Amino acid sequence: MFRLLRCHRNSSLRALLPRPPCSRGSHVWLPSTPSTPLIPPSHMKNLSPLFLTLSLLAVVAAGEAQRLQLQNHNLMWYDRPAVLWTEALPLGDGRLGAMMFGNPLQEHLQLNEETMWAGNPNNNYNPEAAEWIPRIRQLVFEGRYREAQDLCTRYVKSPTNQGMPYQPFGDLLVNFNGQLDYTNYRRSLDLDSALAVVEYDVNDVHFRRECFTSFADSVVILHLSASRPGQLSFIMYSLHNFL
Repeated sequence: MFRLLRCHRNSSLRALLPRPPCSRGSHVWLPSTPSTPLIPPSHMKNLSPLFLTLSLLAVVAAGEAQRLQLQNHNLMWYDRPAVLWTEALPLGDGRLGAMMFGNPLQEHLQLNEETMWAGNPNNNYNPEAAEWIPRIRQLVFEGRYREAQDLCTRYVKSPTNQGMPYQPFGDLLVNFNGQLDYTNYRRSLDLDSALAVVEYDVNDVHFRRECFTSFADSVVILHLSASRPGQLSFIMYSLHNFL
C-alpha cells in the first residue's frame, strides 16, 4: 500500500533541526501506484478519446504534485524578516557559521569561527568517560534515557568546568538603498542543500539573496541579484571593523 523513498542527506544541518512532522526518521511515506488498473482493459474501448486524454492529464498532474511535495519536503520558509537571533536562518560548514536575518533594508550576517572562545585554554576531559560510554550507549538503545543521562552527568560531564563559552566572530551588515516599500517577501532555508534565500519585490524589481557555506573552500558566500540591471546599491560594513 505504501512505497518507501529515502531522503537525501547532503547537509549536517538537518541533524541539528527537528524533522518535519510528515517524515519518519530518514524516510518519507508516499502512496504507491495501485497494482491493478483503475479501468478494466475490457472497458477501455468504450471510452472516448477526450476522457482518456483528461484521465492521462490527471495522472500526470498528480505525479507532478507528488514530486513537488517531496522536493519541498525539507524547506523552511517565512513571510517576514527575522528580528531575534533565534529566528535567523543558520548556516555552517563545521568551521564557519552564519545566522542570516533577511531584512530587505539591512542584511545581517552574524558570524562564528571555531577558534573563537572566551576564557583561557583548559582541559575539561573526564578520565572516567571512556569506561562508561559503552554502558550509556546500551541504556540509550534500551530506551532507558533517564539512567543514561544520570551516568553522563556523573561520568562524562567534566568534573572541573563546563567548557569555555563559544563567541560570535563578528557582524557583517549590508545596507540597501530604496528597499523600504517591499512586497511578496519570503525567506527560506533548504535543509537538503543548506541554501538560505531571501527574495522580495520593490517597484516591479525582484530582488534575491542567496547565502551558503562551502566546506571545501571554507568560506561563507552571499550572492545578490536583481531582475533588472543597475538596481543593486548597497554599503557593506561591520560593527567590529574586521573588514
